[in-house]
Amino acid sequence: MTTLVASRPQRPLMVNTVETKQCPLLSPGPPFLQHQRLLEVLDTEKELLREKIQEALAQQSQEQKETLGKYLQEEVQKNKETLESAVRLEKETMKDVITKAVEEERKNLEKVHAQERELWKAEHARDEERVAEAVQAAIQEQRVMSQEAVKAAIIEEQKRSEKAMEEAVKRTRDELVEYVREQRRN
Repeated sequence: MTTLVASRPQRPLMVNTVETKQCPLLSPGPPFLQHQRLLEVLDTEKELLREKIQEALAQQSQEQKETLGKYLQEEVQKNKETLESAVRLEKETMKDVITKAVEEERKNLEKVHAQERELWKAEHARDEERVAEAVQAAIQEQRVMSQEAVKAAIIEEQKRSEKAMEEAVKRTRDELVEYVREQRRN
């Protein structure tokens, strides 16, 4: 470390002899040596003061660093708590948004399902109507066929009856003719 020494004007020192006896640095000798010794004492004192100032500055700097570190730690903690709170709020907000979206989608699906059910019911009703119409047509056709079959059977029966009656009439006639012949012969 370089020491800065202020240039001092060279003045002769007026030293009391009483002071000289009391201060060992100001021992009797040439004034130049006394001046030199005083300068050395001043430089030593100056160096000690500089070291004390540096120590005081270092201590003050350390205290400021500790205080700043403490404040910084408090700010970090506050920021951490704020961030955690913000994250918690964001999660709750997202949860609410997602819940609302899911509920809305569920309602939409229920509407679509209800519409599909209505369409299915309408189609089912049309199908049932077609089936009923087809059954009625089949029944009607079966009736017509049955009526035709009955008519055909009745006609067939009538023909058989007529034939049987004709045969019976013919037989009866033949018998009657035979009877009449026999009666004539007798």
